[in-house]
Amino acid sequence: MFRYLAFSLCIMLLGLLQACEQGGASQQKIGVVNINRIMVDSDAGKAAAKYMEELQDKLRAQLTELQNRVNQQKNAAGEKKAEENTAQEEALQKEVQMVYGKLQSEQQNVQNILNDILHRTVDKYRKEKGYAMILFSDVVLSFGESVDVTSAVTEAMNAEKVEFKPLPEKATPKPEPAKEASETKQEAGKESGKESSKDAQAK
Repeated sequence: MFRYLAFSLCIMLLGLLQACEQGGASQQKIGVVNINRIMVDSDAGKAAAKYMEELQDKLRAQLTELQNRVNQQKNAAGEKKAEENTAQEEALQKEVQMVYGKLQSEQQNVQNILNDILHRTVDKYRKEKGYAMILFSDVVLSFGESVDVTSAVTEAMNAEKVEFKPLPEKATPKPEPAKEASETKQEAGKESGKESSKDAQAK
């Protein structure tokens, strides 16, 4: 989930490397952070994990209910018209796809929020503490504890208030029930029959 965070952070820090080279080696002040630790230990990371866990439980319950309804439709296939049963199954499958789509959208939204707060925190900390650059630990072959600022950045990140909320529901028109559609066709057939009868009488 956090690979994109690491990649984005590395891109942001490439510009800082050039600035350091121009400033001279004697003036360089470098820090290193472990993003995985930050996401596990920070308040924002914990809140994100809790939010996603609760959301997944809720959506899992919805999927279970939908799957039960799909199975019921299949079991009732012999008792209903094939056309009506197929239409209802398709409608249920669309609902299942919507649930999966919502989960993916929520995951992306949470990741974007964490990505934003992490970038802002690291950049602010770097400027305040006079660091030329702060690197992601996974791209550094070896470093000493004196340059590890993970705990300090985590503490700074905890000062940022973040709240995870569900994305707004997309307004989508509900499919017309197969039964109603069938009745509509029957009514149209009746009206057509009446018109034909009137035309025959007029002749």
